[in-house]
Amino acid sequence: QIRAKSEGSDKRLSASKSILFGPALNPRIVTPARYLYIQAVRENGRNFTKSAGEYVFVAKIDIEHDGRKSRLRSEVRDRGDGTYQVFFFYGIQPDAL
Repeated sequence: QIRAKSEGSDKRLSASKSILFGPALNPRIVTPARYLYIQAVRENGRNFTKSAGEYVFVAKIDIEHDGRKSRLRSEVRDRGDGTYQVFFFYGIQPDAL
């Protein structure tokens, strides 16, 4: 689940129009560390070309394995160009390293 913290603010960010892309969305790519990108999009459909703000997106990555649900630790990084990188570990949590 990806949601915008500031949806409806004066920057008019739209979580529903923002675009997710990247290797974490392809189940055939298997690595312990995974990432995807978010292109921030305004309510009017235009892409942000600069940062929409450092903490505008929250990522919650939930998985189910052997009948147990758990949430993966994730981090959202502002790339300063209207895109955000969501980084998370699958299979190995950083605290266990």
